[in-house]
Amino acid sequence: MALKKKVDLGSADAAFRLGYRLAFGRNRVRNWKCVAQFWKMAAEAGHRRAKFYLGTCYEQGQGVKRNIHTAMLWYSEAAKAGHPEAQYNVALGYRDGEGMPQDTSMYLYWLRRACRSGEPLAWLDLGFCYHEGFGVKKDLKRAAILYRKAAMRGEAKAQWNLALCHLNGDGVRKNRLLAVKWLRSCGRSKIHLVSKARTVNPINGEIEKEKGAGEGESTILKEEACLSRVDATTMARRAWLTDHYSAK
Repeated sequence: MALKKKVDLGSADAAFRLGYRLAFGRNRVRNWKCVAQFWKMAAEAGHRRAKFYLGTCYEQGQGVKRNIHTAMLWYSEAAKAGHPEAQYNVALGYRDGEGMPQDTSMYLYWLRRACRSGEPLAWLDLGFCYHEGFGVKKDLKRAAILYRKAAMRGEAKAQWNLALCHLNGDGVRKNRLLAVKWLRSCGRSKIHLVSKARTVNPINGEIEKEKGAGEGESTILKEEACLSRVDATTMARRAWLTDHYSAK
């Protein structure tokens, strides 16, 4: 049965898939207003992925008037239903005070829920919280474990931070070979590291200088290039619409 007919019969999944096809299908002519309407129909009927995607529409102003508060409402609905990226987005909303009150405890609550749902960026961010003692008791071993989980899923910033853990002995035994391995994994094999390097801060986008690091310290790796600044997360929020979204 054609998707449109299923939509007419009240199928929420068909409404979501029809919107998805209009947005990301082959030979598509994107009509975001129509896409948002189908996703809203599905979201109001309880479709988890539609709630998340409708949130992205409101956050980016795709097919609807941009409204971060409405976006967060739909992210929250999807998050309560167990959607990993939505849980991560809600966590960032509480962290940054966007669309909801700034609240560190709620940030950590939703970050942990996103971790349990398997969201790699949540592992990275929670790892940094433990690394720096942000809202939690500082625990370098726990931080390294979380960095590794995200690194194994291909998150470049987690690979970077894990490399520095092995370089400095933060929560793990010092191991230069593993440091080089993870640097190469994140595409930064030509990095000029000093004995006290920097870790990626998912909270403000900065590379944090470790305590005790000074200028002119002896280099550990002799590969050419300079230490470059790295973004905090893959994007400000996992909310950009993409046609490579994996089915969940």
